[in-house]
Amino acid sequence: MEGREPDLPLLARSRFDSDFYADDGQYPLAKRRLLRDPRVVRLHDGITFLYQFVAGRNADFFLDWKVLPDDSPLPPPLSVLDDPTIPSYPRAASEPERLLEGYVDGRRLGRTSCMTLVRAEHVERLTRLDLEVAPYGRAEVFLDDALVARLPSGTGAVLGAGVVLPLVLEPGIHRLTIRTCPADSQLGFYALVRD
Repeated sequence: MEGREPDLPLLARSRFDSDFYADDGQYPLAKRRLLRDPRVVRLHDGITFLYQFVAGRNADFFLDWKVLPDDSPLPPPLSVLDDPTIPSYPRAASEPERLLEGYVDGRRLGRTSCMTLVRAEHVERLTRLDLEVAPYGRAEVFLDDALVARLPSGTGAVLGAGVVLPLVLEPGIHRLTIRTCPADSQLGFYALVRD
């Protein structure tokens, strides 16, 4: 809970069955992680601080992905979205955990090397998304066939320290692809639509 673990709300729920986090200031990284997280309510902030984690406030996190094989081309073709042999990213184990999760964690896949995930975005009208991508290690973000961002070093997966990408989607189906690599024994990213 000192802040090395990226998804503190999920960790508190899954490991400690708790909806709260308190600290006397000895873990500044944990406080930094919680500062811009929409799942967190600040109850007290001073020399000591107390945060509450609120279930159901994770709707703006992109959590449904397909996990591409290592030899997939970048960006992947549109056909991968309908390929039944490509596995889905495993969501959290229980409903209470699914209502809190926000981080896409490569460790759930048993991965220790780079991983590539893709998801479909279906839009009926011209849509603009401000997507914050906060990877632990380096990452590349593709929209359809275009490289949107190359993040040479990760943010340590701290929300608010990620890169906000303004994405404009024409009506239709789009592919959002993120390839990320490990750092400090962690592998994953946040992808969060910001207001």
